[in-house]
Amino acid sequence: MLKYSIPSAGLKITAWLAIVALEGCRPREASYLQHPAAAQLLIGTWQSGERDLYHTLYFQDSLHLVLDSHLDTLFYYTYQLRGDSLWLFREYGRPLTYSLILKLSPDSLVFAQLLDRAGPIRYGRKR
Repeated sequence: MLKYSIPSAGLKITAWLAIVALEGCRPREASYLQHPAAAQLLIGTWQSGERDLYHTLYFQDSLHLVLDSHLDTLFYYTYQLRGDSLWLFREYGRPLTYSLILKLSPDSLVFAQLLDRAGPIRYGRKR
């Protein structure tokens, strides 16, 4: 007859914590968006090729963003680049939402989604 031993709860928790700690120590690929040049690359006017909800983005500096909507309304936010995402904040630094940036180049900006707009949204730099 075979005997099976069941590890104690303390041993299970210790093993789980060791795995989590090792996972946290694993080197991660650095995001190119964390480079200071990425923030400078965002500054300027970006326009969607579609007449979309947020058709124009104005990155005024490395902190302030204005979204122009087809409703002739301007939305003012502060923003931050964190990892591969653009975080938008309301007044007083309260986070509102974040959007994954799929691509950022001198002439192209692509989000996985933006605020309440689902699906990829592409912008080109306005000259």
